[in-house]
Amino acid sequence: MQSQREQAFAERLYRYNSRLYSSRRTKVATLAILCDSAPSWRPTQFAYNLLGCHVQLDFPTAKLLDYQAEAGALAASDNPFAIVTLAHLDALATKADDPARKTAKFRLVRLLYDRGYEREDVENLFRFIDWVLWLDPDLEEQFEEELEAFEKERNMEYISTLERKAIERGLEQGLEKGLEQGVTKGRDEGIVLGQQRMLLMLLTQKFGALPDEFVLRIQGMTDERTLQSLVGQVLSAESLDEMDIPDVPVE
Repeated sequence: MQSQREQAFAERLYRYNSRLYSSRRTKVATLAILCDSAPSWRPTQFAYNLLGCHVQLDFPTAKLLDYQAEAGALAASDNPFAIVTLAHLDALATKADDPARKTAKFRLVRLLYDRGYEREDVENLFRFIDWVLWLDPDLEEQFEEELEAFEKERNMEYISTLERKAIERGLEQGLEKGLEQGVTKGRDEGIVLGQQRMLLMLLTQKFGALPDEFVLRIQGMTDERTLQSLVGQVLSAESLDEMDIPDVPVE
């Protein structure tokens, strides 16, 4: 799965394919799901010629943008991956419209219940929806209130209970991370440090090695809500320049 354009993407797939074949001595199928927002970017092949030797890997791709015209069919489908695809398309469509994102998120949650999925399936799919359609704290609070009322109406309190537990686990994990680094002044500092570590990890996984100045700016941030919001920005950002990292004093 690839969420942004990458010039060397096809070559990277070739390396993965050849290394797996070399280590396992078994046939390997390489499949690519393109989750980016560029309609014309459609890599399907890596090849080169050298001294009469020809090397080539052709791989099939699925471009999620192609399913925009089939949103109605996806919403009517009972295939769980239809929900996953809709969540991704909604994330792209509401990138600059938080109220519309909240509406889309709630619509997808209703679909989880309308499809009659088992509780575990609802919880697992919601985790993905919640990760993809990240809301700022104020809208997230509104969403949770609407969700709790909806679940009580359906007499199926799956997600609201799940989220309360997740928040509690997140607070504890943040505290643990802070204590591991020697932050012992209190719970809040531990949580902040845990959020900083999570943000840096996600950015590094998506964009590679980060500039030192960029890392220092994040390490200098202490506002929990700002850090939480930035974690949500990582998914939709196409580059580091799109990350709204505020300037902070760097010692």
